[in-house]
Amino acid sequence: IAEGFLEAVARARSEVDLDAIIELLRAGRTGAAQQVINDAIDRAGFGPLTSATRDAVIQGGALAARAASEFLPRRLEVVFDVVNPSTAEFLRSYQMTQIRELTRETRFVVRQALIDGINAGRNPLDTARDVRAAIGLTRRQDLAVRNYRRMLEEGDSEALRRELRDRRFDAAARRAAEEPLSRAQIEKMVGRYRERYLKYRSETIARTESIRAVQAGQQELWRQGVQDGVFQAAQVSRAWIYTADSKVRDWHASIPDLNPDGVGLEEPFETELGPLMYPGDPAGAPENVITC
Repeated sequence: IAEGFLEAVARARSEVDLDAIIELLRAGRTGAAQQVINDAIDRAGFGPLTSATRDAVIQGGALAARAASEFLPRRLEVVFDVVNPSTAEFLRSYQMTQIRELTRETRFVVRQALIDGINAGRNPLDTARDVRAAIGLTRRQDLAVRNYRRMLEEGDSEALRRELRDRRFDAAARRAAEEPLSRAQIEKMVGRYRERYLKYRSETIARTESIRAVQAGQQELWRQGVQDGVFQAAQVSRAWIYTADSKVRDWHASIPDLNPDGVGLEEPFETELGPLMYPGDPAGAPENVITC
């Protein structure tokens, strides 16, 4: 999933026509420049990511089927059917939702990057490059990159405290207060910082989407069992199991106690931050599911 996200970002960046954006910015046609970028994002799409996520959903269902077959009576055959109409529709909807959310967020980030570049008085070439490079980052991450650039330009020692910086450049950053960094040095350091943020985001998305996809696949497997008449929905009870280690959210440790008798197939678990159908439930609040 992480690789799929990075591949999708690379595709989107390669689709951006820098020359066209530069000319439009020089002509003061900001809206048209934004449209060129949006069109590039749409052409590239997020196929590699959604394909990897779809595979994870299918694997989750297959694993659940295998586990179910081990403890259910042998006369009850449980198989995850990818071509099941409701499952096929679920996968289509899952992928479309993922694409829609990522596209919306990406458009917002590049629009803000475009506005920031213009307001800061950066020339059209640098602004266009910044906008293209912002693809794949969140707004907060893009701002962190911009702040890092400012620190380097001003010789601010705070740049040495950025966790994702490339420490091989620390010596030059320390001298920056007395010996200003060259433009080439700054671009190289900022580029490395940005790509590390991109890798960090790919890992965050992978952790969130993988658990979400696997859980969704398991949920679909049990729904298929009901549809196929293998068992009835009322016979299915789900329990929330947690590892009790340092990685568990404090408010997730209480979920078993909030649902002492478990929940039904289509019944959400009660949590301190609202209901969840399963870990990573896309309908849950971000603070309740991100990197679950």
